[in-house]
Amino acid sequence: METKYYLNQDILPTIPTPHDCWVTAVKYDSEFLTLTFEKDISPHDSIKDSNSNAKSLRIRIHLLDPIFDTYKWKSKLSLMKGEGFILENNDKIFKKRFKPMQYLAHYVAYNSIIIELFQSEYIVIKIESDFIEFEWIEK
Repeated sequence: METKYYLNQDILPTIPTPHDCWVTAVKYDSEFLTLTFEKDISPHDSIKDSNSNAKSLRIRIHLLDPIFDTYKWKSKLSLMKGEGFILENNDKIFKKRFKPMQYLAHYVAYNSIIIELFQSEYIVIKIESDFIEFEWIEK
């Protein structure tokens, strides 16, 4: 089952949040960022409320700009600067030695979405998008 959410309307949609579900793959090109979730997401409370028949989920985010920003939390930025978010290379996080990450939250605004993930540190992705597709893979 596929559901499309438009981020370029006067009234923004309420998009289900697959909170605490594991993202097992991230792919992107000039048109879409695709998040693929674990094979059995049905035990998660956030999924029971959204789609109780779900076996897995794929989220496709249409990119208005093929360049999106990804920030990663660093507890030590340099010798004297403390901690904070730094802008990371997308290939470094999503392509080289990819490790599964937990989906924490997302926030929508007109033509944009911010996604929070967690791996060993927090990861925040800022994307310019006009629509998002949820492809529910059902049992």
